[in-house]
Amino acid sequence: MTKGLILVVEDDPVTRELLKDILSRRNVIVLPEQNTRTTAVVAERLRKDIETMSIENAGSDRGIITVSCGVSAFDKDCIDSKWGTVLKGADDALYAAKSAGRNRVVSSGGH
Repeated sequence: MTKGLILVVEDDPVTRELLKDILSRRNVIVLPEQNTRTTAVVAERLRKDIETMSIENAGSDRGIITVSCGVSAFDKDCIDSKWGTVLKGADDALYAAKSAGRNRVVSSGGH
C-alpha cells in the first residue's frame, strides 16, 4: 500500500500519534494555501476521476475501486489552529463519509 505524504509543522506527542495512526491506514494530501471549500472541490474531482477509471475491485460492493475523502483545513482566523486539530477534523470527516455510504467527500469545519 502506498503511503501518503504530509508536511509536519507541529511537533508534539499527540500530533505524532495521530499521524502514525492516520498514515498507517490512509493517504493524506496536503494542499497549501487552500480552504475547506476549495480543497473539497479538488477531493471531489479526485473521487470522480478514480470512479470513472472503473478499476476492478472484487472486494468492493460496487466491484470497482472508490474513494472516500475527509476534508479539513486550517482556519487562518483561529489562533488555536493546529495540525493535530486539522488532522482530527479530516479523520472525523472521513469516517462520516464512510458511514454515509462511502465513495463521497465530507468536509469538517475550519480549525
